[in-house]
Amino acid sequence: MTRIALVLAVLLALGLLAGCAGGGGGSDGGSIRFTVTFPPLPSAGGSTRYIPPALMSLGIDVLDPDTEEAKVPRVIVNRPSPEGGTVSVSIPDVHTGDTLLVVKGYDQEDCQGQLICQASTTCTVNLNETAQVPMTMATTVVRVEVSGPAALIRGQIAALTPSGFDIDNSLVVDATFTWTTSNAGVVALGGAGVPPGSTLQPITAAGVGTATLTATAVGTAITGSLDIRVFPPPDRVDVQPTERTINQGLSFVISADCYAGETLLPDVPITFTAGTPGIVEIAPLTDNTARVTATGEGNTVITASQEFSSATGTCAVTVTATGGIDVGIGSR
Repeated sequence: MTRIALVLAVLLALGLLAGCAGGGGGSDGGSIRFTVTFPPLPSAGGSTRYIPPALMSLGIDVLDPDTEEAKVPRVIVNRPSPEGGTVSVSIPDVHTGDTLLVVKGYDQEDCQGQLICQASTTCTVNLNETAQVPMTMATTVVRVEVSGPAALIRGQIAALTPSGFDIDNSLVVDATFTWTTSNAGVVALGGAGVPPGSTLQPITAAGVGTATLTATAVGTAITGSLDIRVFPPPDRVDVQPTERTINQGLSFVISADCYAGETLLPDVPITFTAGTPGIVEIAPLTDNTARVTATGEGNTVITASQEFSSATGTCAVTVTATGGIDVGIGSR
């Protein structure tokens, strides 16, 4: 989640006491005053709020908004104690005019370690004027996870879900990501079926092999990745059982596995259909299983098919009147 700082968590007083040299000389600069309130560390009894309790230091950059060049050297503010506390900082000799203020928080002193929160705003520094500018401290991504299928069939389209977490292991809901693939000939970025504006990343299995898909949180070097193996389309569908004689009113579970050569293909969705209506009802259970219920006397063939090739498998079903037999025959 994104944590919002109280108005007083980072407060700036701008353009205060510009200062003039005696004898008519003058300065075109103002000053900036910061008041930074550090929350207690977790071990000191604090709780997660506003800015992360793990904050150990802040780097304050005063920049030209057009060139992003520093107007003054970076100012570093370190945590005064584990219990937290308030630190006031004055930055003198800041040229008047439009100013970009960038504040970055780190989990170690002297702006070392992991960037864990940041804020930025623009303001105008004027001579002999004071203005208060509240800043919003937003937690940054320190860990990225990528979830999605570890195996695909060539030609299959899927979507990956990136998740960014902050230093408190909370989800950063407004995190955005860029994507790369280690082998676009195996897994390519892009595909249909993902709504515009979604954080999901569509992918297309373009060829047989293995590729690594990597998500990078925008504004950071933090990445997460997922290895995906792409298999060839099935050339065989094995159905269990291959034959079944069953009493009317009873049911059994049918399953199907797909193979490319001797390689079992994982997670291939199967569609089961009955050739003769009124004999059985089929209710899907998982991607490759279904419950078959005998509803009427007679014979039918259930066909197991998949979308990636013409390979199919079958199960011959005979439904007898109540009091008959229940026999299943498998292929192995």
